[in-house]
Amino acid sequence: MDARSMRCEEVRTFLPEYVGEDEVYPRSIQAHLATCTACALEESRYAGLLQTVRGLRDQDELTPAGFAERTLQRLERELAWRRRVRRLARDPRARVAAAGIGGVVVGAAAIALLLRRNARRRAALRAA
Repeated sequence: MDARSMRCEEVRTFLPEYVGEDEVYPRSIQAHLATCTACALEESRYAGLLQTVRGLRDQDELTPAGFAERTLQRLERELAWRRRVRRLARDPRARVAAAGIGGVVVGAAAIALLLRRNARRRAALRAA
C-alpha cells in the first residue's frame, strides 16, 4: 500500500498502536505522515498525551486533610442505616403495621375509584 492509497482515516486508526512504542511505523504510514500535516498533527497530539499520562504516574497525590475520617464516618452511617432497615424488616410488628398500611392504601384507592366512577355516571345522566 503506497502513501497515495492510504487515507487519513486508515492512518489514524494505527496511530494509537505505534505512538510511544519502539516499533517503527510501516512505510506507507510513514509516507502519509510525511505528506499529511493533519495526520502528523494528530500523531504529535497522541505523543503529547502519552507523555503527559506517563508523567502523572510518577506524581504523588496528597489526600485532603480528614479524608480517611470522613470516609469512615460515612461508611459507619451507611452500615448503621442498613442494620436498622434489616432489623425493621425482621420485626413481626413492623410487618403487621406495613400490611395494615397497605390495606388502608388499597381501600382508599378503591373508594376513590368508586366515587370517581359514580361522579362520571351522574354527569353522563345529566348530559343525556
